[in-house]
Amino acid sequence: MSTAVCAATPVSAARRVPRGMFARSHRAPVAFVAHRERPRRRSQGRWECFARGGRADEQPFDPDGLSPAERAAMRNEWSLECRQVGLDHLADCFAKPAAVNPADADAVGLGGDEDEKRTTTTDATTDGGSKKKKDVPPMRALIAGVEATPCEPEKLRYLNGEGALGVKHTGNGAFDAHLLGVRRVMQAWCPEKAHLHDAGLFHSIYGSEGFQGFCLPFEKRDELRGMIGDKAERLVHIFCVVDRLTVDNDLDSAPGRHAFAARPELGGYPIPVDDEAWFDFLALTLGDWLEQVEGAAQAPNALFEWGVGDAWGYRRGAYARMAEIVGAKIPIAKEMYDETYAREGEATKGVRQPVTPPMSDAIREGRKGAPFVEPKFP
Repeated sequence: MSTAVCAATPVSAARRVPRGMFARSHRAPVAFVAHRERPRRRSQGRWECFARGGRADEQPFDPDGLSPAERAAMRNEWSLECRQVGLDHLADCFAKPAAVNPADADAVGLGGDEDEKRTTTTDATTDGGSKKKKDVPPMRALIAGVEATPCEPEKLRYLNGEGALGVKHTGNGAFDAHLLGVRRVMQAWCPEKAHLHDAGLFHSIYGSEGFQGFCLPFEKRDELRGMIGDKAERLVHIFCVVDRLTVDNDLDSAPGRHAFAARPELGGYPIPVDDEAWFDFLALTLGDWLEQVEGAAQAPNALFEWGVGDAWGYRRGAYARMAEIVGAKIPIAKEMYDETYAREGEATKGVRQPVTPPMSDAIREGRKGAPFVEPKFP
């Protein structure tokens, strides 16, 4: 399947950063990966990335008038398409192994001796006889001692039975290993919040703005809700349908006035959240990213329009603000953010990509005609 094809247009770094693109700061050469739509009308302020090879070639259609059975059939067909598109795309995009917690890999039958060799740095004896210290990523060190809970095997069987086993993810690891990693992070950060642990394990199971590789049909929400509870499933559903820019632009909203919105191709409907759900969602979002960013930065990603290292710039300003908000109540979260981003190389510290590029033709079509929204935390 073909990869994203974009035209590049240099623009002053002082201008606002457009939806779905990334730029470098004024201290480095400006680089936008984009094509300006109707360049003679500057007032629009819109940019659009054109790519070939989305979820399907057919034109979007209005599903109004379908019976419940027809809707269910359509959703199941969409799920199968998502799985195959994700497998095809992601198999091409990721070549390097992930920094996977060996305990997590063993729990789901991943890894093995060869994988462990590739994901750890062994002690090496130097000429002077001293040993080289292992270089362990901070997030991996954090979750290394977190133990599995008694309820995990049943949930993993459900997860693997639906096909997630072996699907690649943004962080360069197997999809289910990443899900387990996020669960471990939530266990370490919020040991008393079992619903966040479960939300971490299933956080992108329906497919999200940034991951279309595996999609559990929405018709199975009741099934998942029965397994992990209403509170956890609602966080999972929000994570999967939300327009991430609306999350980022809400970060400084007053208590009691938080609200997100669904992605345009899903209707852009409002998603009200109370203060507790808002905080839990930020903790989940930050933990999800810190668990995978270092692995994601190791290789280029055509879907995200990343070169090697560019993953560090994805939603950079928003994640920094989330770390401050979450860290005020969970200090270890801010510590993990600081230690993780301290490992970024100098070459990419000017990279900023405040909005997720479209992962499918449906998302791309949904964004056409949508009003431009300025990112508050680029």
